[in-house]
Amino acid sequence: DIDRDGNLDLYVVNNGDIKKVFPTYPWKSKNAESNILYRNNGDGTFTDITKKAGVGDKGWSLACGFADYNNDNYPDLAVANDFGEKVLYKNNGDGTFTDVTKKAGVSNIGYGMGVSWGDYNNDGLPDLYFSNMYSNSRWLFDDPDYELPFIGRFFRSAIMTRMKNTTNGNALFKNNGDGTFTNVAYEAKAWDGEWSWGGIFVDYDADGHQDIYAANGFLSGKRKDDL
Repeated sequence: DIDRDGNLDLYVVNNGDIKKVFPTYPWKSKNAESNILYRNNGDGTFTDITKKAGVGDKGWSLACGFADYNNDNYPDLAVANDFGEKVLYKNNGDGTFTDVTKKAGVSNIGYGMGVSWGDYNNDGLPDLYFSNMYSNSRWLFDDPDYELPFIGRFFRSAIMTRMKNTTNGNALFKNNGDGTFTNVAYEAKAWDGEWSWGGIFVDYDADGHQDIYAANGFLSGKRKDDL
C-alpha cells in the first residue's frame, strides 16, 4: 500500500529474454525489461504509475520487498537485480520514489536473487538482506607472450576485481537509523550461503532473535551450516 489508501498495490519485477538481449555487463546492466508499479484503484482495476513514480528499473530484476526503513509510515522498496546493482527506493509519500541506493550505502553488485526485510538485532529498525550468489571459483586468463601495455594491465585488473565482487555472497545491511546502512554480513557470518536463491527472517528457536533461513542451489555436497 504505497499511498496508504488502504488498498494493496502491486510491483512486478521483470528480467529479460536472454535469447534476444544479453546483459551489457555482469555487474551493472540496465537493458532488461522495465519493472512495473501498479496502483490499486479500489474498484478491481489497477493503473500503471511506473514512470510517474520513478521505479522502472531495468537491472534484470528477480525480487523485491517493501518495508518502512526510515519510519515515516510509508513503505519503501528494495529491488534485487541479477545483472545489476541492487536498488533502494525511498517512498516520498506523494506517489513518487527517490533512488537512494548510493546515499543509503546499499549499492551491492552481487548477482541478486532475493530480498528480505527483518530486524536481526532487535533495535526496532528494518534491516535488509540480499540473497546473492557466492563462488570461490575465478576466471583464469592465459598471459600473452608479450608484455601488455599499462592500459591493458589496468583494464584486466579492473575487470577481474569487478567479476570477483559479483560473487562475494549474501549481504546483510544493518539499518543505522539515519537513512544509511552498513553491510555486516561478514561480521554476522551471514554471507556464505553458496548460491542463495532466497532468504527469510524467522525466529525458529523462539529465543526472541530473528534468524535467517536461506535457500541455496548448485550444491555439490551435504552442508550442515546452511541455517
